[in-house]
Amino acid sequence: MPDANSGPRLVSVVPFLFGVAMRPRLPGTVLVRLLIDVGASESAARSVLARLRGDGALAAHRRGRTTDYELAGLVGEAFLRARAVGNPDRVAARPAGTPWTGELHGLLFGVPEELRSHRDRLRNAARLAGYAPLRPGLMVSAQDGWAALADVVSELPDVATIYPLTLRLSPADSRRAAAEAWRLPEVGANTEALIARLVAAGAAGSGATPGAAALRRYVELALPAYHFFVGIPQLPAELLPDDWPVPRLVEALAGVREGLGAAAEAYVAGALADAEPPPGTT
Repeated sequence: MPDANSGPRLVSVVPFLFGVAMRPRLPGTVLVRLLIDVGASESAARSVLARLRGDGALAAHRRGRTTDYELAGLVGEAFLRARAVGNPDRVAARPAGTPWTGELHGLLFGVPEELRSHRDRLRNAARLAGYAPLRPGLMVSAQDGWAALADVVSELPDVATIYPLTLRLSPADSRRAAAEAWRLPEVGANTEALIARLVAAGAAGSGATPGAAALRRYVELALPAYHFFVGIPQLPAELLPDDWPVPRLVEALAGVREGLGAAAEAYVAGALADAEPPPGTT
């Protein structure tokens, strides 16, 4: 498992914990406890919550002496999109999107090297909105995500440039562009390996793992699947390889969720119950 105190890993663990808890809001004390349970230090846990709050990915709500958090912004949207794919039996059906027009939407941008932090923030936001890099300075998406990037675009310095555009390619060229931008052959191979790990874990009956150990193991096994769902948006069938493994990944993830996931959910439910004040107190 990667270093549990590394910033990028903890940033993705936090939305995952909301999914395990199956609640839109979680107390900060519980989030810190759960992050420690999966291997983070207390200082790293508090730091990542502050970072996500500063980036607009967590909204804070005071409740007496407690601060509750909920996912917000592009991180929240990406999590909901990933959860809808990975947990179709637990998420209310969302309205069907508009059919694919056959066009790719693009972002053509130029940000000077000395403004690397702005460029990185733009790229990260664009990925969360469903874009992927096709060429240096060009990211593409199957759907128009320009409106979702309004805040990030408005904060770019004047010397930076960014333009929304539409790419009208032949169907064959669109498939090749999607395979290149989202690295679909490589992702497909990695997903096959992930499916094998999940199937093996489900067959091994990992639900016997108790308490915090269940949560830790569930994060280790299932979080990579959600990285997949966030990084590879729901591309239209016209852009996907014929043997695209998403249905089998969802099935394998469900097998792990039935045993190990249920144990992790029970542990998190207990942590939330422990954090509730006794009846009649405030």
